Amino acid sequence: MKICLDLLPIPEEYGGSGRYALNLIKGFSELYGLYPNKYIIYLNSIIKKHVSIDNNNFIINSRSFKSKIARIRFEQNKLVKLVNTEEFDVFHAIANILPLKINAEKTKLIATVHDLLFLKNPTRYPITKYQYYKHYVSKTISISHKIIVDSEYTKNDIETYFPEEKEKVRVIPLAPDPTFRPDGDNVQTEDFILTVAALEPGKGFEDLLTALEQTFRERKIKLFIAGPKGWKNKKIMKKILNLNKAYNGIKLLGFIPNQELAKIYRSARLFIYPSLQEGFGLPVIEAMASGIPVLVPDTDHYRKITGGKTSYFNPKIKDDLFLKINKIISSEQNNSNALTWVNQYTWKDVAKKTLEVYKE
Repeated sequence: MKICLDLLPIPEEYGGSGRYALNLIKGFSELYGLYPNKYIIYLNSIIKKHVSIDNNNFIINSRSFKSKIARIRFEQNKLVKLVNTEEFDVFHAIANILPLKINAEKTKLIATVHDLLFLKNPTRYPITKYQYYKHYVSKTISISHKIIVDSEYTKNDIETYFPEEKEKVRVIPLAPDPTFRPDGDNVQTEDFILTVAALEPGKGFEDLLTALEQTFRERKIKLFIAGPKGWKNKKIMKKILNLNKAYNGIKLLGFIPNQELAKIYRSARLFIYPSLQEGFGLPVIEAMASGIPVLVPDTDHYRKITGGKTSYFNPKIKDDLFLKINKIISSEQNNSNALTWVNQYTWKDVAKKTLEVYKE
């Protein structure tokens, strides 16, 4: 097959969708002996350094853009012409949105839709981002031949908001990057709790900071936050500044590349992911693969992706997050069950299941 992969929306400081895209390409390269396809990959030049494949059947087309608007215009116009001219067997939009005018009679259109949180909770997004997603993701779901999602959670959301498209959906759970493992270098620093997320609404920072304010009063421990700046975060930043005035307990690390992030995971006393709504929650299984204690909301989604092998707090019970934090950091935990569970997932399997979708 001749396959076009669209990674153009992946930014320099990428999150879960970027990890998905880069690891999927690695998985395809590992499977090349069994599945000798030709891959043409379009990506932003700022992430080209993260793609290194020694195979002439993986062709990288990198582009530079002055703005997001310029990238969207290229994707929805010039890329369409390039794809229609080349006549690919498969076009896969890695990050939610297809170019809408590709000839669907000649090319099978696949989209990975990571979540529909913009429909479930519109106020957590800037209005322009919400309008962009609402228009393009809705159209993408409509014109796709197949839709890949990371979880049953997102599958259920598509069935709710787009019931006429539910037969297109295929669930392929994600895997931790092999970089994240228990053995390896650590960072030499004080005791800290880690969370990995963009600073934006809907990530559970309000509840986490409230719980940690009580923890800071009782213990000498820090919170490290790794992730990009996000948006609509003035309220969160004000709370962080106030807590730092009182306890100097929070460090904003910003975006951290995988190799350094792996050291930080391994060094943490506890990883917390307080977000109640996620398409998947890739940092959760990255932390599990790193062999550290993990604390997440007690929901069906998190129970499913963690296999019931980690710790949970009830978001409906006041102080439960605070109590669970103190319980975990006061004790030594055996995380072998979590490691066994998470290590069953590999990017090679994700890539193989994705190729099976291409062939349907």
